[in-house]
This record gives sequence, C-alpha cells and structure tokens, in this order.
Amino acid sequence: MTEYRLIITKKPTLRLWKNDNHKKSMMAEVQNEKAFELKEALIPRIKLTPILIWRDGRALYHIDEETAIRLFLSMKMIIGVRSSKRLRKLVESVKTLDRGEILSWYSLYLKLGNKAIYAMRVAYL
Repeated sequence: MTEYRLIITKKPTLRLWKNDNHKKSMMAEVQNEKAFELKEALIPRIKLTPILIWRDGRALYHIDEETAIRLFLSMKMIIGVRSSKRLRKLVESVKTLDRGEILSWYSLYLKLGNKAIYAMRVAYL
C-alpha cells in the first residue's frame, strides 16, 4: 500500500515523501520563499493527519493521494522559478485548479515527464 507523507520544518522546508511497501522515496522538496508561499496558500486548505511532531518544530503528516498529487505538481512547477512575482502567480493558479485539471496534468506528467511541468508553467503564467 502506498502512503504519502509531508514534512514541514521551521526553515521553512516542505518535503513530500512516498512510502511504497516500506520503500521510501522523496518526490519533491522546496525551501525558503517557495516553501513559505506554498505553506501559506495550500496547507490551510488540505487535510493533514499528524504522525510526529518534534520539539525543534518539524512535523510529519500523512496526506491522501489526491492531495499528494496536487502538492507534487505545485512543488515541481515552482522549483525553477526565481521571480517572486511569477512564484505568487503560479501558487495562486495552482490553488484554483479543480480535481479534473490536477489529474489530467498528472497523467500528462507520467507520460512526458518534465515537459509536462514546463507546459503547465507556461499555461498558468
């Protein structure tokens, strides 16, 4: 069974992990301003189930598959963006995407890889 986990640190850093039958792999990671923008825009809108909370401020959460796909696409889309104006615009556009759009972009990502992420970035800027 596949589980998805999100780690949020104080820095801020967001790390999305996939645990597939005790085989862990990191799907995506963002730090600093990008993590702050995602944390402010998307995290309050999703359901997080806490697993562990450490004293130093790190927190480990369990998330469902649909939320993991939304976070994965949004993290991948903003990884290469440097302009804060473009970053905010992309985060706002990801926040407004509905379930069908997210799943269609993810299926396109599974076929084309990073080309789909670049297309998504161009489409929503």
